[in-house]
Amino acid sequence: MSNASEFALKRDVRNSAIVREADTARSRMWRWRAAGIVGLAGIAILWAFPATLSQQQQREVDALRKAQRAEEARGRRLRLQVEELRAPARLQTIAEHDLQMVAPKAGSATVIERVVATVPPPHSVVARR
Repeated sequence: MSNASEFALKRDVRNSAIVREADTARSRMWRWRAAGIVGLAGIAILWAFPATLSQQQQREVDALRKAQRAEEARGRRLRLQVEELRAPARLQTIAEHDLQMVAPKAGSATVIERVVATVPPPHSVVARR
């Protein structure tokens, strides 16, 4: 037994030809693996991108709806404020106190009516000279 172990330790094995030779099957296998990984990564990106884009657009829509509700509330407040400013009682108070105006008496008010010009008749009705 000791003779076989000595032979295995002392024997000079030439591996240089095997090491230098290209292993085509192994390199082909690694190329297929790399192509598979790239393909899976591409599929994952193509699957995830629309979902991410959809989520981003949904957030933008939600933000726009929130802004729309805020603007509608602001519009309601402004319309209410305009109606309060147009109130006849408020205008009468401003006219009497700030501008020192007086309300007209019942008989002293005169209404001036606007005269509307009539449309001229067509040429067939007008007499010619």
